[in-house]
Amino acid sequence: MNLLGPAATISPDNPGAIENGRFDVQLRNSIMWVISLGTNEIQRNLIARKGLGLPGERVKTH
Repeated sequence: MNLLGPAATISPDNPGAIENGRFDVQLRNSIMWVISLGTNEIQRNLIARKGLGLPGERVKTH
């Protein structure tokens, strides 16, 4: 965003959007994927522990 400036945050089909808003869409999707991937990992761990009776992840202590 620093390289492209504020115009990179303009939504698709709006005047002044760079590459028809492609960068704005990619930014919003990247945030969604970060949240989504973390949620999937939590769900897998819960299913493994509670549903399948597998041991949980080991927590390292110092």
